Amino acid sequence: MSLFLKFTLPSLVLFFPYFSIPCINYGSNNPGVFATVAVYIAVTLFIDFLCYFNYCTYNQHGVLMNIYRHDDTPIPLNSKPVKFLDRYRTWLRLNGYAWQTEKHYIMWVAKFIRFHGMKHPETLGSEDIAAFLSEKTLQEHWSPSTQKTALNALANVYTKFLGMDIGTLHFRYAAPGGTRTPNPRFRRPNRSR
Repeated sequence: MSLFLKFTLPSLVLFFPYFSIPCINYGSNNPGVFATVAVYIAVTLFIDFLCYFNYCTYNQHGVLMNIYRHDDTPIPLNSKPVKFLDRYRTWLRLNGYAWQTEKHYIMWVAKFIRFHGMKHPETLGSEDIAAFLSEKTLQEHWSPSTQKTALNALANVYTKFLGMDIGTLHFRYAAPGGTRTPNPRFRRPNRSR
């Protein structure tokens, strides 16, 4: 049922005497009343639009819920996961990892799999992890924290989920501070005074 029909029309019927009081006091040409009703209807239709596209909902008490991001709730799990990432996601959930950690670990493992031509991670080893970390650091100019996050995700999937020992990794570490090329149009003012 539409939010307009569910909430707006009954509230207009209930509050219409309050909207019509200024019309009686100030004459029938009072634009404030009609503007108030028009804004109320516009806001309600906008919320109805958001609810239609699942950006927000109303709970059983009529309170507006979940108007924030769409990715803040975990996706439902398959009862019998077959794919590797689905099995890893199920393992992360069962071991109590946070939703943000789960989301980022899955993202890094998916990037790792795509980097190696969709090969299964069980067939890849520590040399492949080192190649991924080194190559991506050079290509995409990763910061040290990005590289550490990717390393943590891959170490988690190999040591804890797959139970494989990855040993010592030899890869090119990201340069701290990054390499920024100076732009002559945006120069800092001389603060020597």
